[in-house]
Amino acid sequence: MGESADQQPGRVNELEKDMETVKYRVLQLEQLPPKVSELERAFSVMDVNLTYIKQTAIETKMIVDELNNNQKVLTGELRGLPRALKLVTGLIIIGGFGVTIALFFQ
Repeated sequence: MGESADQQPGRVNELEKDMETVKYRVLQLEQLPPKVSELERAFSVMDVNLTYIKQTAIETKMIVDELNNNQKVLTGELRGLPRALKLVTGLIIIGGFGVTIALFFQ
């Protein structure tokens, strides 16, 4: 097969070392207490919840900002309302005088 016989034992020896390393790591992982895996799951759930809370906070801030802007616009419009009411009242009074004068001279 093109490989010399002296290379095969070295490669087999390296494969055996790698296999033992993998076995050792698997055994170490199996010996972890169940609480560690539960803790990992809890952290991943907490991370998802924190992301959701952050997104909700951003959306809430946008809504509050929009409400504040609308309130400022409405407040500005309400400040101009007394002047508009005075103008309309003045026009009604002037119109009333005009009608009275027109009726008087008929």
